[in-house]
Amino acid sequence: SDDSVHIVTSALRGKISNEGGLPVSQAKILLTGKRTLEAYSDALGNYEITGIDPGFGYELAVFAQHYHPFDSTN
Repeated sequence: SDDSVHIVTSALRGKISNEGGLPVSQAKILLTGKRTLEAYSDALGNYEITGIDPGFGYELAVFAQHYHPFDSTN
């Protein structure tokens, strides 16, 4: 018999950019659901959140200096 345990998680990758398409660095990205995970965008606006549990009901929010916050519920 197979007594091994398989833990399944996902990842979310993306890029934060402004209205003109320029990258936004050091934006805080929050993924809230069963638990809250966070990441920060790099100099090119890229971010990655790992260890996401399967399921529904997640909300994504982005906060960056000099920009209005983004919330996936808006």
